[in-house]
Amino acid sequence: MEKCGKLRWICGEHKKETNIFFKKEEDMSLQKDLSWKLWDLSNVITAFAAAQSIAFSFGVSNDLLVGKISQLKVMLFMSIIIFIGGFFYVCAVNFCYRNSIKLESSTNDDKEMLYFKKVWRNSNRGRIIIVIFFTLFCECLIFSIHFGCF
Repeated sequence: MEKCGKLRWICGEHKKETNIFFKKEEDMSLQKDLSWKLWDLSNVITAFAAAQSIAFSFGVSNDLLVGKISQLKVMLFMSIIIFIGGFFYVCAVNFCYRNSIKLESSTNDDKEMLYFKKVWRNSNRGRIIIVIFFTLFCECLIFSIHFGCF
């Protein structure tokens, strides 16, 4: 069979290799680097969710906004937006987790992969707990302002 260059599918050379997407050693290191970039991205998403919640709590303490939150429509609208934002952050963190596991599963052996999955799973749970905590913090703040606790 002759070599076709980029047309490996036509020549049938793709059947000889087990991993179609990453064939060379440098591609494998690129795959590991991408997995670590997803780890960093997941940390950034979590930190941004926490920072946004803290900034929101300082912004809500303004007297002008406290008067608006006492209206039911505004309180419900803000509550829904905060819930959607928290859901988005949790989905983004899970997206990073799942794609990193997919990338690493083709480059690691079984023992190393089990350790990698365990570390990622535990840290992913912690990130999700942090996002949920700060989302609930903002929700409780809005409800407490609306019902006159502050």
